[in-house]
Amino acid sequence: FSSFQARWIRERQYHASQQIEEEPGGSLLLTMQVAGLDEVRRWLLSFGADAEVLQPRSLREEIAAHAKKLTEIYAETSE
Repeated sequence: FSSFQARWIRERQYHASQQIEEEPGGSLLLTMQVAGLDEVRRWLLSFGADAEVLQPRSLREEIAAHAKKLTEIYAETSE
């Protein structure tokens, strides 16, 4: 999570397995073991560019595809 969003991520426990690793510049890595990705996907998308998925690769690819689709939608209306 970006340093902007990290301040709020630190305040809550989102999952019993979560582990937080502080990164230089105030950003952080949040790691957790989950049974499914559907809820996690929607949750991560709510953070926009303030969250980057590193693993699993399949979730990273899904988020990237979603971002690409958004770019295409908004590129059509930009003038």
